[in-house]
Amino acid sequence: MSRIGNNERELHHRCGFTFIELMLAVTILGVGIISVIRGYATMVSALDVAESNIGAVCLLKEEMAQAEITALEKRCVLPGVKYGCCESRGISEGQKWKTEITCLNANESEKKTTINEVKITVSDDRFKPERRITILTYLSDDSNRGGSDSEQIE
Repeated sequence: MSRIGNNERELHHRCGFTFIELMLAVTILGVGIISVIRGYATMVSALDVAESNIGAVCLLKEEMAQAEITALEKRCVLPGVKYGCCESRGISEGQKWKTEITCLNANESEKKTTINEVKITVSDDRFKPERRITILTYLSDDSNRGGSDSEQIE
């Protein structure tokens, strides 16, 4: 019976934590805090990339709409290369765009319509490696056709 009594006294006197237990708790807490900080930093960088991609897609849409409007107004698509910088538009610093229009088939005697390849690229040099988003589409050049745009091609 004296053995049980000694154990109760030992348990009663031990009411705090040992130094090793405290060090282990601090280490686990430190690892947890570091993981949270790293996760936050990764989230912030992913947010920057997403914001850049959204700006690039908006710029691609604007440039594609501009190419289509020009083709409709002039009833032709002029081949060539056009460059621009996004700072002038207030979209995002570091983004540049390039529009390339290439004639795929010249006006042959039996063809009235010319097909043009329109390639628009937006690049962002704020990120390493440089990020690029490209859209490729085709516009027809219907310069020989008379009448309004609502007529159907036969």
